[in-house]
Amino acid sequence: MPNVKIDKLIRSKRKTMTLIIDDKSNIIVRAPLRISQKEINSFVDNNHTWILKKKEQIQNKIKNKKEISYKNGSTFLYNGKEFELVITFDTKYALRFNGINFIMHPNYIGLAQKVFEQWYIRAAYKIISQRAMFYSQKHNLKFNKVRISNAMKRWGSCSSTGNINFSWRLVMAPREVIDYVVVHELAHLIQMNHSKRFWKIVEKILPSYKVYKMWLKNNEHLLDL
Repeated sequence: MPNVKIDKLIRSKRKTMTLIIDDKSNIIVRAPLRISQKEINSFVDNNHTWILKKKEQIQNKIKNKKEISYKNGSTFLYNGKEFELVITFDTKYALRFNGINFIMHPNYIGLAQKVFEQWYIRAAYKIISQRAMFYSQKHNLKFNKVRISNAMKRWGSCSSTGNINFSWRLVMAPREVIDYVVVHELAHLIQMNHSKRFWKIVEKILPSYKVYKMWLKNNEHLLDL
């Protein structure tokens, strides 16, 4: 038996084994149909050090993730910065942003999470559409439509029909990080895989992309309600 417990084993018609640690620190192994349990256990054992390190990183993220509350003084991320929530009757909107604070009408406190999510979706569509158009025109990368999704972990995707999709949570990140994900998906219009050629395209458009890619990896657990 492996020294580390496998939480989930998924067998399929694949040729190789892969190891995944999900956002709840579960160990998931994807393996070919005919590979033996002994080989799977050996594979896990051989990656023991990496597994422990990865699990520690994820558990630290879980521990450090702040609990969201919707009251005066609570803070919410937007464009990589935290802004305080002000709850007041002195507004006709469920939620608005004045550049300094988020302002919510008290009548919507019971629906606060949904109201915030809807606000983020609208903001994400506006900002991401603008950035996609900017890079599209500058680098002649023609896309079809921008769509905003509710994806939890997949920040962006590009379809074979030229539609580029983005999680609304991305609008919580700094603008440079948004640009990185936008460029990443636009680059897929040329190269649909993650080959060396693909990353060369990304680097040509955004030379410092690795900094923003790392920021997203280290801080993705913060981009949520």
